[in-house]
Amino acid sequence: MAQTGTSVEGLIQQLLEEVSLEKGGTMDTAAIHRLFHPKALITVRNPQDDNLESVGLNEFLLFLTDESYQAGFEEWELKKVVYEYEGIACAWQSFRGKAAEGPEIQGVNSYQFAYHNGRWWIMSLVWTFDQGAGLAEAFKSRP
Repeated sequence: MAQTGTSVEGLIQQLLEEVSLEKGGTMDTAAIHRLFHPKALITVRNPQDDNLESVGLNEFLLFLTDESYQAGFEEWELKKVVYEYEGIACAWQSFRGKAAEGPEIQGVNSYQFAYHNGRWWIMSLVWTFDQGAGLAEAFKSRP
């Protein structure tokens, strides 16, 4: 595996690999921690009730140790668009996910990155779930 933080695309791929677990697996929160800047902010928007919840990195990592992940979980990328300029970058990524027990889900991740101290860091991650609008809308050009 490439050194952490050498590319934006590499950080995104590493995160997907780390949050995907086989049944009985344990989330490697230390590996996930290395992908994010210590001051990162993680936000989820629930379109069903318009709830918006943001947490810092440590609280996010604690969430990932929930027992429900030990039953197995997989998240995979459908499409990604990355824009980079002068040490900052953003990415839109459509995804699908499946817990061992539960329906398949899909949605969009929005990442923001910064290049600092010789490497790329995830500075923020915001995601939402698709409620039937179709993921193609996420990648549609806007005037």
